[in-house]
Amino acid sequence: MGYGIEYYTYENEDGIAVKTETDLGLLDEELQEYRPWLGWVFIKLHSPDEAGWCTTPECDLLLHLQNDLTERLKEQRDAINSGIRMQDGWLEVFFYLPTAKKFANSAAELMSAHGEYSFETGTSKDKNWNHYRHELYPDAQMLQQIKSRIIVDELVAAGDDLSEPREVEHYLFCQTQAQIDRVAEALSTSGFVAKESIDQEGEFSYGVILLKRHELTAKSLMELTNELQKAVTSEHGIYEGWSTTLAT
Repeated sequence: MGYGIEYYTYENEDGIAVKTETDLGLLDEELQEYRPWLGWVFIKLHSPDEAGWCTTPECDLLLHLQNDLTERLKEQRDAINSGIRMQDGWLEVFFYLPTAKKFANSAAELMSAHGEYSFETGTSKDKNWNHYRHELYPDAQMLQQIKSRIIVDELVAAGDDLSEPREVEHYLFCQTQAQIDRVAEALSTSGFVAKESIDQEGEFSYGVILLKRHELTAKSLMELTNELQKAVTSEHGIYEGWSTTLAT
């Protein structure tokens, strides 16, 4: 999967639905070195849905507002938009800046031009970009959600019916043969069948292809990939995704 702007969703520890969008290509030392300050603008939604997210046409208005903020703060404060997060009726827009000075003034000036929205601003020192790394950048499960969505979008574009079960191959790797054998055995109780062993160069050189017949809806993929990642992580291994063919 290449770098670019991607989004993922999850429920936090309080059961609140969160949607996060960020540029996966911002882990760059030069970008971080000259922008050690985190700034944010929190915008109160007018009519959030049950999940606490925006609805059409308000999403279009907020996208225009976000783009205006990004352009204005880049021009005036040399700021980089590190991502957005939507939860509990708020759109949270984050930036990294060379200095915190005048960030609030620039943000407030632009938000005043969109006077229909209530907002909050703030800044904090974050020279290691910990907020981006730990709050915006997806973890292993969320990265897999993104990868799965990319494959699913390709299948949908080809006219596939995601609710139609079909055989799906899942790829898991560990550091030793004993570890990958234990993973395969543990997952066999959930209906995963070992198709074949695979080898690759590097730290995680022992792998297995597990087969299971299932549908490709978002819910089923989330449940299955989470189960696979949990099982292989328990043996200090990695899950490298899945592949399949069009349903017939």
